[in-house]
Amino acid sequence: MKTDTPLVSYVVLSWNTLQDTKKCIESIIKQEHSNKQVIVVDNGSSDGSKDYLASLENITYVDLPKNTGFTGGQITAYKYCHGEYIALINSDASLADNWTQVCLDTLNKNNKTAAVGGKAFEWNKDYLLGATDSPFYSYQKINLETGLTETYKSGETEIEVDSISGAAVMIKNSAIKDVGYFDNDFFAYYEETDLFARMIRAGYKIIYQPKAHVWHQIAKSSNGDPYFYLYQMHRNRFLFSYKNIDDIRGFTKNYFLNGLRSYKLYFKDRSNLEAKAMAKSASWNMRHFLETYKKRTKILSLGNSYSEIIKKHRPGDDVTIIIPSYNYKPYLKKAILSAVNQKHKPHKIIVIDDGSSDGSAELAKSIDTKGIDYEVVVKKNEGVVATKNLGIKMSTTAWTIFLDADDILEPNYINETLKTAAKSTSDIVYTDMMYFGAKGGLFSADEFSHHRLIEGNFIHNSALLNTTLLKRTGGYKSAMNDGYEDWELYLTLAEAGGKFAKSTSTHLNYRQHSNGLGRNNKADSDGERIRQKALVFHSSYINFINQKPSLWQRIITSVCKNPELVIMLPIIFILSALISIVNYFYFVKTNMAKIVRIYLKQRNS
Repeated sequence: MKTDTPLVSYVVLSWNTLQDTKKCIESIIKQEHSNKQVIVVDNGSSDGSKDYLASLENITYVDLPKNTGFTGGQITAYKYCHGEYIALINSDASLADNWTQVCLDTLNKNNKTAAVGGKAFEWNKDYLLGATDSPFYSYQKINLETGLTETYKSGETEIEVDSISGAAVMIKNSAIKDVGYFDNDFFAYYEETDLFARMIRAGYKIIYQPKAHVWHQIAKSSNGDPYFYLYQMHRNRFLFSYKNIDDIRGFTKNYFLNGLRSYKLYFKDRSNLEAKAMAKSASWNMRHFLETYKKRTKILSLGNSYSEIIKKHRPGDDVTIIIPSYNYKPYLKKAILSAVNQKHKPHKIIVIDDGSSDGSAELAKSIDTKGIDYEVVVKKNEGVVATKNLGIKMSTTAWTIFLDADDILEPNYINETLKTAAKSTSDIVYTDMMYFGAKGGLFSADEFSHHRLIEGNFIHNSALLNTTLLKRTGGYKSAMNDGYEDWELYLTLAEAGGKFAKSTSTHLNYRQHSNGLGRNNKADSDGERIRQKALVFHSSYINFINQKPSLWQRIITSVCKNPELVIMLPIIFILSALISIVNYFYFVKTNMAKIVRIYLKQRNS
């Protein structure tokens, strides 16, 4: 029976993180929600955690003699959980006082909501516990072609998502009873993603709630072991993907091609941790392939398509407009008001004054933004690249738009670009430009292709941009401060896998100057030099776009086109590894005499 104060069972796994665990438990005890059960499982710690936890009277303490991993610890802890809701909290995380109540309110909005998580703020020597202006991560998006999860670092809107971070997540116990709990084969990493995949397939929703705050010391729980992390991530990526992705052909192609490359690298350099982890994890997955195949068959029999459901998940519709400004006072007010008067209101408008001397900053501060969150930042002159990168750092919304201080947005600009982003599932949405000022006319932007982008820029600087993609790729390069920084950024986003789309139902009003005032006018006079500088950064991307597939790529691509032949991929993989081993020993045998001569020569010298 539901009550106004339902019982929440908090589960904390402890493994050699004594001081962090103390803070974590304190934050749970301080929760505004009073009806709680705290369960702490120690996973074989040797740092004094066991003695401390055993001395606490207000928790249920479970002592495990050895480390059973995240999954083993959680499965054990679940036996002690009596709550309607299960809160899984990392030992290196600390909750905001209202975290529980925010999560409960979100879960109870919809009967089909199974789990909720929120903003996880960085907490380390650079970012203080409790600070809400620190960088944060929000939720994960699954790439169905690679099985990789991209962690989003933005979002101010409550939305349905693929996965949320296990640093602090609340789950309905009824949903667990319906679909089962963690798969113990995972040990650590991808285990929540796998659980959420089953819930989504069963018709439940996973919700990101930006009002739920937690502070997390990232990667503390693995105790800084890079090989362990790499091995578990590569191993479990296959385990998760093969179990849950409906059309597995794209994933298996990518996985086995990368596996072959890793075996090759590992035989050449045994100290390469990435290659070693990939090779060893691939071997584990081949040995356990039939078990994974049986799990996949059972999960697919549930009926609903996990892949089709998560394809519909999109970032929120929250937008930040960044207006870099430098001595553009005559035009600045119209630019700001074009942002204010959008039909779809931006979440925030930020004007960054780059050391203007014409009173631009004072003008910006005087403008009424009709209740929209608005900030004017005044700094010393550093150039457009540093100014825009500061804007990226300050943006916390799903989307970011840069607007030059002399340009004007159409009133439907945000609304229409968001529509295109949702329809095309794109990360970058651009439009045509309408020139005004010294010269008029329409600039019709080309449809996107990688080859066309490499030829030269055709996308204006006010495209709708996925903020997480911007942050992940590092933003603008300081070397491009003399021009073409937007083109170089778009090359970077394309190389990182960003998807582009054109919106034809709105446009940017782009001011033309007759006196050469604009930066692009100056850049055009030295265009070829700047263009070549930008292309140098992307030689690998350009080569990749222009290259032809190798023999192995063509074979695996052909096999992956036929679902019945996908099961042959492990055989191909094993044969390839054997061929590599044979080639290695053949090389040693055929060159043995030469190797001995070199050795004797070096010894005698």
